Amino acid sequence: MRFFYLFLYYCFARHLPSLSMPFGCISNKLRQQICRKIFKKMGFNVSIKKGSYFGSGLNITIGNNSQIGENARIANNTIIGSNVMMGLEVLILSVRHAYEDKSVAPIHQGYLKCLPVVIGDDVWIGARAILLPGVRIGKGAVIGAGAVVTKNIGQDEVVGGVPARTLHHKGR
Repeated sequence: MRFFYLFLYYCFARHLPSLSMPFGCISNKLRQQICRKIFKKMGFNVSIKKGSYFGSGLNITIGNNSQIGENARIANNTIIGSNVMMGLEVLILSVRHAYEDKSVAPIHQGYLKCLPVVIGDDVWIGARAILLPGVRIGKGAVIGAGAVVTKNIGQDEVVGGVPARTLHHKGR
């Protein structure tokens, strides 16, 4: 049955109109219902926007009132909290290529251990941000558009840049 829902999502629902377009609400409801059968756990009032890609989705969890942004690519074992806003084309990675053995081309070295990404509640991730394997994003954090997150981000921290660095803390 799981294969059927993946087929339905990737061949049909993924390409339906965005929320801002005519019939967008119906399209989002359909993507919601399909992803409920694919993801490990999905809260209520979740928005899966047009073009989102998440592999098999087997170990993805997403909390209440959260969204996966348009054309986002989400690693298969990502944990997304509640009330998370995600801009378009966000990239969340959980695997890295091995490259340590200089006698073997990196393409032939395979992958290192999978490291899930954990995103806390009330987080805002700007468009085209990249979250690298194993990072944890604290509650209330803001990730600026285009930022490359290479390390953990604390609660209420606002980060931006390449690599992402702290710009300030909310409320300070």
